[in-house]
Amino acid sequence: MSVGPQKIVFTGGMQPTFYRSDKGTLLIGSGVPLSPGTPIPDRNRGGVPINLISRTNGKTWERWIPPQPPEGAFGHAANPFNPNIQEVPGIPAGGLTSRRDGSVIAIETWGDGPDARGLFHTRIWTSMDDMASFSPQPATLYCPQGRSAFDDGGHPCSGLCFCRTMLELPSGDLLVTAYGWFEGDTTPCAYLPAAFRSRVVLFRSRNGGTHWDLVATLAVDPSCGEEGFNETALVRLSKGPHAGRLVALMRTGSNNCAIHKVVSDDEGGIWSKPQALPFGGVYPDLVEMTDGTLAASFGWRIWGGGVMQNYYTVFSRDGGETWVNLTRLPLEDHAATPYPCGTWYTGLREIEPGRLLVAYDFGAFKPTWPVKYIATREVIVQA
Repeated sequence: MSVGPQKIVFTGGMQPTFYRSDKGTLLIGSGVPLSPGTPIPDRNRGGVPINLISRTNGKTWERWIPPQPPEGAFGHAANPFNPNIQEVPGIPAGGLTSRRDGSVIAIETWGDGPDARGLFHTRIWTSMDDMASFSPQPATLYCPQGRSAFDDGGHPCSGLCFCRTMLELPSGDLLVTAYGWFEGDTTPCAYLPAAFRSRVVLFRSRNGGTHWDLVATLAVDPSCGEEGFNETALVRLSKGPHAGRLVALMRTGSNNCAIHKVVSDDEGGIWSKPQALPFGGVYPDLVEMTDGTLAASFGWRIWGGGVMQNYYTVFSRDGGETWVNLTRLPLEDHAATPYPCGTWYTGLREIEPGRLLVAYDFGAFKPTWPVKYIATREVIVQA
């Protein structure tokens, strides 16, 4: 492995989420703290979603700004939810994928519900021009067992959070992962009793994303980690003896908790027992490289700091059975600050065969934190 120099791509943003279209366009989603004086949402708290786009394999980046800010989008002046945000908002994508018809589809981060029919409500965003623009459309998810609860900051949330992963099956059906709570999921979070330990679930759409049905729970165990299971990255293997297998990595806590893995060989109907991996952290990302190698990134968060606290990549050449080459990404000198020096959120994508681009953040999700930015590094993987 070789790790390249840091390249700052956006100042002011935190918690990167990384996507790549089939045409090679890169999109980073980030959150920017609410402007002073902005009304605080009564649920689903978070920053203003700001997107960055690159059509040069990450060499150059620019703000993604829609031709016209879509009415009703998070932070739009016509939306009373947050009318005072000055930033032009981006797409609040909780999952995004390219489709075989050339379109790109994203789903919003939160689903509200359930209503009397057991439906959660959200929106999908579709691009027909390689992410130059997106059009929103209402979407529903059938999950009558779902419920609202409180997030890891103790704030109310709608109950379904779509986190990172959407993919298209060979049939054209779509899969998306979410985390949240069912009736009965009331075990308190280890460090915040007001929040309950969550589960990860899978939804499938057979009509292009406007309606989704619950397929299965990937993982639930109120004794696991600090938070149960949440932030999830999912891939479908295209090579090797387990081609077609779904492999998922999941967060289980905030403070030095093991990342867990589950697999499914029937398109998500039945999942293996969660397996703790020999590394820990938050917001894992996962991609299958051109040669079939699985590459993951994560931030190993340890409250108060610790020798292992850092950003990492790690690799599997056997479909996720074993993991090797745990690679620490260098921290810049100015990162030698009291915890946290970042939220420890990452994202990665393969930009050429054997070349990964990893995104990560520095700073804290607070308006008063003096330095905050999103940066990238290249990781070259030798065969």
